[in-house]
Formats: sequence, C-alpha cells, structure tokens
Amino acid sequence: DELWDYARLTGIAGLYRRAQTHVLNQKGIAAIHAKKLGKRYEDLNLIVCHIGGGISVTAHEKGKMVDTNDILNGDGPMAPTRTGSIPAVDMIHLSFSGKTEKELMKFVRSQGGLSDHLGTFDAREVVERIKNGDIYAKNVYDAMIYQIGKYAGSMYAAMNCQLDGIVFTGGMAHDTYLVDR
Repeated sequence: DELWDYARLTGIAGLYRRAQTHVLNQKGIAAIHAKKLGKRYEDLNLIVCHIGGGISVTAHEKGKMVDTNDILNGDGPMAPTRTGSIPAVDMIHLSFSGKTEKELMKFVRSQGGLSDHLGTFDAREVVERIKNGDIYAKNVYDAMIYQIGKYAGSMYAAMNCQLDGIVFTGGMAHDTYLVDR
C-alpha cells in the first residue's frame, strides 16, 4: 500500500479509501512497459488500467502506486461483475429497500456492472451483441468505457499532468472496441 496519505481521506472522518487493486499485475506490466522504453519503472509516471472482471485504474509515480480505485468495495469504473462507484444516497435508499446486506454486497463485488445490466460478464458477448444492433448493450458498454477514461483522466490530473504513458492490461485490453474508444 503506497497511496499518498491525502489519497486515503474521504468526506467522513474515520472512513478511508484503501488500495485494493490488481497490484502484482499492475506492477509487473508497468515494469515490462518501462523495459520496452529502455527506462526504469522507478523513473516513470504511468497510469495503468487493468481491465478484466474487475477494473483498476492506478497512478504510478516513480515506481509507487500512489492512487487507485478500490476494486473490491465499490470504487472506480463499472466492471463486468462490479458496480463501480455509485451515488451514495441512492445506495443508502437501496439498503433500506428490503435488500439484505449479502444481496447488496453481491451487486458491488460480483453481480453488478455488465452482469446486472446485460446478464453476462463476458465482454466478447457484449461486443457481439453491439455488432448485432443491441443499443442497450452499446450504451452500457460505452458507459463502462467512458468511466475507465474518466478515472484515467482523474489520475492524470492527480499526477499534475506529468505522465509518461497509459498502459492497458487484463483480458479486455485485447478488445479493440474498448481500446479504440
């Protein structure tokens, strides 16, 4: 956990953001990218986007992961199986709607995102549905892609716009529909 101290704070005293992310994959792919550039990971500022069943977008400053979204607890972009960030007040209302804590945790951690909207967490299936004219599938997938870009942009700003590159990794990094957008 290498987060900046101020990256941990939230608007509620005692409630902190945590660095629950794809650490090993992120560090590994950042080091490989640095080597391809003929540089050391410790000399670069990168944004690494792990785009798989969970999506983590992380600011890497000179070899440290200084800010990221908490993929496990509902922070960051919507993902194939996770809700990502959702409006707090709406979540409070939902928690008093008769849904159990266990049901809500499943939405946040394993049954939200593409899965809840489209009944599948397989991005290949979603892209095929888009090719076949499914407008709702396109809107949902484009929303997820938009959110990935929005979080990457926030990490760029957090690093004072001092960036050496953005790196994609994870299974969906091979999806040309997603990467092109």
